[in-house]
Amino acid sequence: MIELILLRHGQSEGNLAKIFQGQMDLPLTELGREQARDAGRRLGDFVPELLLSSPLSRAYETAQLACPGCEIVTDPGFLEVGLGEMEGLTWPEAEAKFPDLMPHWMKDMADFCPPGGESGWDVFRRTGEALERYLALAEERGYQRILLVSHYLALASIMARLTGGTAVNVPRFSIGNARMAKFHIFDGDAVLKMVEDDVRSWFA
Repeated sequence: MIELILLRHGQSEGNLAKIFQGQMDLPLTELGREQARDAGRRLGDFVPELLLSSPLSRAYETAQLACPGCEIVTDPGFLEVGLGEMEGLTWPEAEAKFPDLMPHWMKDMADFCPPGGESGWDVFRRTGEALERYLALAEERGYQRILLVSHYLALASIMARLTGGTAVNVPRFSIGNARMAKFHIFDGDAVLKMVEDDVRSWFA
């Protein structure tokens, strides 16, 4: 059995400013750093044999603070959704700049693709392919504990996949800053054991 814990990064400067970050590389706030340390305390005796992270600093620093001294493997497959021309905008600014696109996004997150960005299906495939590579590596090496530190929609996409869904099901899942979800994986079949909260907040 593989125990897989998904951990979202702590509060970032972009979260605090309430902007669409996407793949912008914005650091943690001081609150975000404390949230990451607290996540480490909540991990208890869980010491990952494989610690994975998005390469963006808000995820990487969260991994460092939650698991000090552990080797971190970064992979661009775990980046947040690329939001193209929406990145750096607040919600009102995005609605003003893309008045015809924003309603479509809320109705169909799977197919919606902002100018210069990725669709929900793109993220679902990208994160799934990355995860499968590391699950195969864990099986090969006999690893039983994996921690993955990533982002809101990236993790929601992985949660949808592991529960048998597709990109269409991603809006069902949410995870707050520095919150965790735990899966047990048996012979490729995943069982969701715990989600620390289901607070839906893109910005928080």
